[in-house]
Amino acid sequence: MKRTVTLRISDDLHRECKRISRRKKISMNAFLAEGVMRMVEEEKRAMLYDAFTEAAAGGSAEFAVSAQREILDDG
Repeated sequence: MKRTVTLRISDDLHRECKRISRRKKISMNAFLAEGVMRMVEEEKRAMLYDAFTEAAAGGSAEFAVSAQREILDDG
């Protein structure tokens, strides 16, 4: 299901979004949705990185090397 949101942006930003979306031959809606999706994916990656960093800080390097070796040997 898709939802509708209202986004308030400056006139300058609106002009730039319109210009770029025309150049890309996509709607401004598609252009903005693409940008939001990229930001969401970037945030997900950052959260996973932070979670992994926290988990690694509590573990040992020997365990990590052992786990990597096990994965490589199974591949």
